[in-house]
Order: sequence, then C-alpha cells, then structure tokens
Amino acid sequence: MRALKFRLINDGKIVGFEMHSFAIGKCEIFHSLVDDDTEGWEWWNIRLEPKHWINHDGKEPFIGLHDKNGKEIYKGDIVSIPGIIPVEVGFDVGQFIQKTVGPDCSLIYWFMKHSEDGEPEVIGNKHENPELLQQKSPAE
Repeated sequence: MRALKFRLINDGKIVGFEMHSFAIGKCEIFHSLVDDDTEGWEWWNIRLEPKHWINHDGKEPFIGLHDKNGKEIYKGDIVSIPGIIPVEVGFDVGQFIQKTVGPDCSLIYWFMKHSEDGEPEVIGNKHENPELLQQKSPAE
C-alpha cells in the first residue's frame, strides 16, 4: 500500500508535509518541512518525536499522480494543460477534478491519462501563486 501524503497549510500558507505510513496493525505519521531531495531534509515520526509536530489548520492530499516533470500533484496545485487556461486541482464527488467553471471542466485524472495534447505541468499553487488563476484563455 502506498503512503498517504498531504501538504500542510496554516493561515493560507504551506508550512510542511505529512505522510501516513501503514504497517501491520499500526499507522505512523511523519512530518517534514520540505518534500523534495534538498540536502538535509528529513521526515520525523510524530509519535516518537512530538517536538517536530508542524502546526497546521488544513491539509491538501497528494492525488497520486505526477506532472510531466515527475513532480507530485496536490489538491490546490495550479497546472498548465496545453490549450487550456491554468486550472486549480480540486476534489469533488470522490474524484480529483479541474476546479474551473465552463466547457473546460473535466476530470484531471482522465485528462492526464488520455490526453493527446500533452501532459499537464504544475506551475504553482493557490497559496503562493493565486495570480496564475487570473490568466486568460490562449484563444482570448
């Protein structure tokens, strides 16, 4: 079983990451300040090292998919999809979706697996780059 991962949010800012790792009969929860290959980063077991708990008031799940560069996609990310304005990854009715209104609204999972126009790319997120959601359609 894959580990569940979340991006931790506090006061509208990304403050860290959380991972739930399942073993027989138990679940371990880990926190990290970064989630990449930066030298010196590490995951802390919160049960064993509670001093490393990262205060947060929200979580955004990793959707289980990667963009064209191999970057993990989280709810709240803004992705660029060829021929479509940048869209926010959302979640509704048990599915990850493009969080838009209008004719471009479709399942991001379906698009990522079946698009002939190219793969999406994470270009930011709603916390750090909200201006990306204000962009106009390429046709406009």
